[in-house]
Amino acid sequence: LPAAGARLTAGWGGREDPKPLRGGLLLRLRAAAIVGPDGLVAELARHGELHRAQLDEYLSIEQRDFPPHRDSAKDRMQHLVLRGGISLETHWVTWIDEALAELADL
Repeated sequence: LPAAGARLTAGWGGREDPKPLRGGLLLRLRAAAIVGPDGLVAELARHGELHRAQLDEYLSIEQRDFPPHRDSAKDRMQHLVLRGGISLETHWVTWIDEALAELADL
């Protein structure tokens, strides 16, 4: 697929700034400080379950697809992307657990 590869890489020479995080869950948490946390704990718990499931899937993929002997440049770059996803999901699981603990303490 040389043509597809050319299209895929055509825009890679430019720069891209980080995007601000404006997820609905964070906005809902901020609003709860003003209007109250009705339903927030359940929604945080639901998000936590979704992030845990995604993390488990990524960890399974890592185990299956990236054994120690796979160390070509292509494998290392693809694994780097996967590790980024693992890191993000780990962050969300940790943060949601902290948020749930904080709300339970209020």
